[in-house]
Parts: sequence; C-alpha cells; structure tokens
Amino acid sequence: MLDSLRFFLACFVVLGHLHKVEFIAAPAVWGFFVLSGFLITKSINKRSQYDASFLVFIKRRVMRIYPSYIASIFFAMIVIYLFGSKANPEFINQSLSIPETFREIFSNIFLIGTTTFGVGRIDSSLSPSSWALEVEFLMWIVGFFLLTSKLRCVLVIAFLSVLIVLVYLLVRVVLDVDVILASQFLYSFLLVSLFPYAIGAFLSYLPAIKVGIRWLYMMFGCCVFVSASILFVVYEVSATLGTLLSAPLMGGIVFVAFSIDSTTPLRSYWLKTIGDMAYPIYLLHWVCAYVAVLLLGVSRLSTAEPFTYPVLALSWLLLLLLAYLYVLYIERPLFNVFRK
Repeated sequence: MLDSLRFFLACFVVLGHLHKVEFIAAPAVWGFFVLSGFLITKSINKRSQYDASFLVFIKRRVMRIYPSYIASIFFAMIVIYLFGSKANPEFINQSLSIPETFREIFSNIFLIGTTTFGVGRIDSSLSPSSWALEVEFLMWIVGFFLLTSKLRCVLVIAFLSVLIVLVYLLVRVVLDVDVILASQFLYSFLLVSLFPYAIGAFLSYLPAIKVGIRWLYMMFGCCVFVSASILFVVYEVSATLGTLLSAPLMGGIVFVAFSIDSTTPLRSYWLKTIGDMAYPIYLLHWVCAYVAVLLLGVSRLSTAEPFTYPVLALSWLLLLLLAYLYVLYIERPLFNVFRK
C-alpha cells in the first residue's frame, strides 16, 4: 500500500504542475516528506549498529535516487540540445534549459546547490523539480542524527517548524503584507519542511492499527476523502494554511496505509514496480511535456498558457513508459550491482 501511495503522490505532483491543479502539488510534495520521515526513521531504528551507520545510510540513500536523477538529466540534456531551437523549453518551465554557469553545471550534476536550504532555485535546470530531492537529502541527514531513536527530538523539531511559520506570518501581518499565497519560505525551506518529515518520524514509533482489513480500507478511503475535501476548501482561502494542514492529513493516510501493509503485506511485482516509478515520474514530467509539445507541433508562448488535452495525454503516456523503462533497465540493475 505504501508503494502505491508513493506512486500516486508523484502523479499528484504532475497533476499540480501540468494540469494546473493548484491545491494538489504542494500537499503531494509534503506527502513525500511525511512518507520519507516515516520509512527512513522506522528502517534505521530496526537495523543493526553497522547497518545504521551514517556512511552506510548515505550510500543506500544515494543509490536509491541518484541513478534515476542522472538518467533523467541526461535524457533532458539530449532532447533540449537536439530540439531546443525548434521549441523553447523555458515555455514549459522557466528553469528548463541546459546549464551554462559553473554553479548551474555543478548543481545539476551533483544535486547540490539547486536551492539554498529550500529557498530559491537555480536559473537553469535539466530537472526543475529536483530541488525537492536536495531538501529531502538534507532532511535525511538531520533526521539521522536527531530523529532516530529520539522521540523527544521529533516532537521538538515539529513544534519549532510550526513556530517558525507562525512567527513569520505574524511579522507579515504586523507589516501589513499579503499572507494569502505561500512563499517558498513557508513551503520548501528546510526548517519548515522538517515539519512533515517529523510527523512521519513520529508516526514510525507508533504500532500499527489492529483492526479488520475491511475497516482499514474504509479508514483509508475516509482519510483520502476528508483530506482532499479539506485541502480543496482551505486552499481557496489560504495556500499557507492548506500546506500546513496537509502534513497531519498526509500523516493519517500514510499511517493507515502502513497498518494495511502490516495486516496483509502485499509484495506483488507491479506494486513494487509502481512504487519504484515514483522518483522517475517526479523527475521526468517536465521534459516529457516538452517532448509531447515537440511531437505534436504545438506552440507555447508562456509557462502560464495551459497545456492542451492532446499534449497532456501524450505527456502521461511518455512519462509512464519512460519511468517503467528507467526502473527496469537502469535503477534495478544498478541497485543490484552496488548491493553486492
């Protein structure tokens, strides 16, 4: 169930970006952070002293995301280099372009410096949404030293993250500045985005819900419906409040999904595969939209212009196909090699 959840969270990010469904993208990214905090903390707390060492931990995390990331930027670079003169990729995403400066090249290759602790983005990126992976990587480091086997630290970090947001909002209210729209500080800044990660870490210390499987599926459906309804309504009023609420709401969904897996663990090939497709989907969706525009010969004049339905349909087809091929022929073979 958690594998399926990871896949759908990645798809929700794509819906938010390409379909312009504003209230979905940010909660989906925070859902990733909740899920990451939950799985990483639970995994480390279960391992032996050697397996839980920092170097082993970092090696495993890098091998989990880096092959997909390198393959995605290599693919994007070839496409933009060959066809950039026919259609400007910056009309898909204003950052989608081949990096030119040393900082941009370094950041694109090593996934370091794409953002400054979650605030700001580099001007040219072959994978414009990759900033979230850098922030997540920083969360793993903080989480490893502060949130593993330290439940009190989990609660303190969650409290401080919310406090930072509230103080920031109070200052803006006092200064009579608009606080309706969430800025990067209130959404992706490391100290703030540790809030969903800490919620996931906290839930990892709790035992699974022990009720019948039918009740668990009903609980899961109710959590999803209530979360979607609340976010849809709240985002009309305040994107900041909607983003903050998404963390505990996503936490409830993740915890019920974990309880379902604990009751009836499903280990089918396709469930594992769609879970592994989450990172490639997240990394490739902008360049797949660009390829769809090229193939259909559609002209775009700005990033604000909505995508046509044929472009969206072809983007999804390319995205799912490429993500599956990445998992099958790149991620899994490399993971097996380094695991030995």
